[in-house]
Amino acid sequence: MLGSGFGFDARLMSLAMLIAVGEQRVMLHTPAANSTRPYKHFPNVTSGRWCDRPPYTLDCFWEPLSHCQPPVIPPVTGVGKRDAKEVQPVPVVRGRTFPIFGGRYWPLAAPVVRLKLSWLHESQMYVGFYSPAQEAATRYIFRPRPWVRQRAECLMTLHGLRPRGFIAVFLRRSEEKAAELGSQLPPSAHYEEVTSRAVRALGLRTVFVQSASQMALNDFSEFANRQHLNMTYTRAPAI
Repeated sequence: MLGSGFGFDARLMSLAMLIAVGEQRVMLHTPAANSTRPYKHFPNVTSGRWCDRPPYTLDCFWEPLSHCQPPVIPPVTGVGKRDAKEVQPVPVVRGRTFPIFGGRYWPLAAPVVRLKLSWLHESQMYVGFYSPAQEAATRYIFRPRPWVRQRAECLMTLHGLRPRGFIAVFLRRSEEKAAELGSQLPPSAHYEEVTSRAVRALGLRTVFVQSASQMALNDFSEFANRQHLNMTYTRAPAI
């Protein structure tokens, strides 16, 4: 899952939370097994994905999911193997439905279960699934730590942003996405059209822009000037 983005991971994590609730289990974030391929934004990190410090999980930025401590699971034979029962991938064949829980796919009686995001991805449980419960699970999982809230409040004050007083636009253009999706990436004109409709419908003139592409940012800035919009953004230092 090293190549997936935060949004897709968040969708899988919310589904994992619903599974944990349904099975009356406590869900905890645990770092991935050590990898020989470092995460490109943090060359010195070969474990975890989004955080550059121990425990290399999203708990660096978000409140812990539980006050419970991760169980001490002694390693068994084999590198990276543990005594926790691991959920096995469900075979997926187009047009056929397979049981997800029970049997060898879901070890119901195991005291500790390891559920990888890659399993949820391969099982395709997320396809077409959405419910208010999933939205609530997402809100619970991603509760910013106090220092994150403070930075967000500082940013909004600095740029004169008020809650419900601006729209956020994410320009999905980057070298990685171009290589992944190619011509499926929406052109700049689509973002401009959607933004024009949104500001007219909401009666707002302030736009907060996010993008990994300087070219996309320049194009949108020209559009904002033509439309007399107040555009703001932050510039993160290169890692």
